[in-house]
Amino acid sequence: MLLLLFGCVHPVAPQAVDARHGQDVLAARDALVNADLPRFTAAIGAVSRQFPIPGDVAPQAPVRTALDSALAASNLSSAATAFGQLGVACGGCHAATGARLAPPDSAAPTGDGVRPEMARHDRALALVWSGLVRPSDEDLRAGADAFAASTLQPLAGSVPDADRLDQLVNQTANELVQEPGQRPEKFALLVGTCAACHLQPPPGVGGEVE
Repeated sequence: MLLLLFGCVHPVAPQAVDARHGQDVLAARDALVNADLPRFTAAIGAVSRQFPIPGDVAPQAPVRTALDSALAASNLSSAATAFGQLGVACGGCHAATGARLAPPDSAAPTGDGVRPEMARHDRALALVWSGLVRPSDEDLRAGADAFAASTLQPLAGSVPDADRLDQLVNQTANELVQEPGQRPEKFALLVGTCAACHLQPPPGVGGEVE
């Protein structure tokens, strides 16, 4: 699954911020979305080795706690929970330090069929993630709208399971916008739903998801 990468730039102490951790975090997200727990653990390990960031960069404690939970995750559910906590912790640290992250590409993929829809889901998830880590309510709203504008329905016709998944991801993305205090849990549910679908796609979608 192709996911967008964006780097982190710190305006006060650029030497203290390594852009690699942003790339490694997104590698972990990619692995989690694709239900690949070993690859997720390896990517989180790469992030963990970069923390704490040297210098007066605070608050890093919530990030460290979330990373430790992610490293200890023994299944996709616990990995998703830890990753939701990590996303919010990253956003808190970025906001406190004045870090700047480039927004994801705003161009929506075009075309019909399962693969273009998966690309639109990728973009929606990238926007939601950006909303957590930049942090940006505007990106969260854009991500929820992007999920609502996409569909898991294959061209062959109505598939009840795909309808149910569409409703779940749309509702969860909207709740991420509307319930700030529940964002770690809601993002965990969102990314966990993606992982579960990729692990066992609904009829009509299987074999088409990358």
